[in-house]
Amino acid sequence: MQLASGWLGNLVFALAIVGFLFGGQFVDKSFARKAGHTYFPACFSFGWFGYIPVALYRLLYSRTLMPKPGSHVRVINLETATASGNKSWLIGYYLQSCMRSMRRQLGSSPNQFRIFVFTSERIKPPSIYTVYMDDVFRASFLIAQFVASFTLGFMRNDWGVLVITLYGTLLSGWIGCLSQWNTEKNPPLGDSGHTYALRSTAHPLELMVIKSGSEEKVVLSLDHLAQSYRPASSKVLSIHLLPFILSLFLLHKVITLETSQTVLWIVGILGMLDNFISSWWTRDPEEWDMGVNLKEVILGPNIMHALMAYQTSYGHGIALRREYFPDKVDPMVEDWWNGDTAEYDAARKRNDKTVVHSMQ
Repeated sequence: MQLASGWLGNLVFALAIVGFLFGGQFVDKSFARKAGHTYFPACFSFGWFGYIPVALYRLLYSRTLMPKPGSHVRVINLETATASGNKSWLIGYYLQSCMRSMRRQLGSSPNQFRIFVFTSERIKPPSIYTVYMDDVFRASFLIAQFVASFTLGFMRNDWGVLVITLYGTLLSGWIGCLSQWNTEKNPPLGDSGHTYALRSTAHPLELMVIKSGSEEKVVLSLDHLAQSYRPASSKVLSIHLLPFILSLFLLHKVITLETSQTVLWIVGILGMLDNFISSWWTRDPEEWDMGVNLKEVILGPNIMHALMAYQTSYGHGIALRREYFPDKVDPMVEDWWNGDTAEYDAARKRNDKTVVHSMQ
């Protein structure tokens, strides 16, 4: 009874509940984005109360660390004219990043159909020392956490918050270095050289196409990545469970810690701000590890005409026509896709408002 009253009487317990209900998803996305590529993927925060139980359940149940995709994405292989659903969180993130980046560069066009054509080249993987703006934000929040907790220890000789901050940061680094992240995020797939289109059901008027930009044909097999499932082995699982179990002890210590509530709140809220910013941060496609560059944007109010413009420039557009027009089309349009383009081209030139913007 005394233990229960001690927990419930602690103000941090209330914020822990908030972190459990709302903050866990932000920590989850932060680790999904950064784990395996940075030293500390996520600052320690009250959001860990929500993340650690979910991560433990996922690790024990499916032996994976990556979350499920947040949005439904269709992966279309334009050369084989096949389409599949997506099970990879990374592909959903790539498409979301592309759409946000393009809206920043080109503005929003709610009534326009847009095809973003990217070319893929073989590149050297970025150095682990490469610094991006979101890394700067995370470092700033991390430093602020340590400054606040160290100030409390120095002025009041109360080092509990500093120890928790240090312990949580080290656990973040440990979890971020687990080999299972790279196993799931970078499966050993060969370059297919195929051309792929990514389409989100949430934004059906925006389409991302990735094609090989050289004779080496170096486009990653996105259809295989979309279906990949690489669970951890029993040996790897037993090793990976340890930092998550230690995190449970840390969360218990946070709730029962008798120290300055104000500083502990500051440290926890700073961490949640970092988790929130990191979970929603998107990088431009050129900053991904895929080596893609934007070549052209095809823009127009008529979906069929935009698809025809793509077919004329690049070919392999029949899969896109089937994706957007699965039913029968006008006989003249059908003739166009079968190679008899003259009659329909003459008719559509009178009202075709499709524009092709070169981005190189």
